[in-house]
Amino acid sequence: MIPQPMIDLLFSAISLASLLFILVEAEESQMSLRRRWPVVVWAVCLLSLALLATAKVLRYVHVWGDGRLLMVLLAAANFLAAASLLLGWAFFTRARSAPTSAPP
Repeated sequence: MIPQPMIDLLFSAISLASLLFILVEAEESQMSLRRRWPVVVWAVCLLSLALLATAKVLRYVHVWGDGRLLMVLLAAANFLAAASLLLGWAFFTRARSAPTSAPP
């Protein structure tokens, strides 16, 4: 059986990797996200997962060993990194307009 902190770390690493893949693909294909609110909701969900992981650390700081605490803190850091990428994408990228053809 896989311990819970390892599952948290695995889930956060997969989440961060898939987010990076989505953002790189969107940048390469010149796509823009038309609606920003789903991205912000996604970032808020990731922030809440980071807060939950940090609350686990505070609750089990005297029970868990150093390895488990490190894994959960790494999971929280991955969630925070993913949320910051999403918020940066949502608020600091310009919406691209559709390309127009130039007159000949």
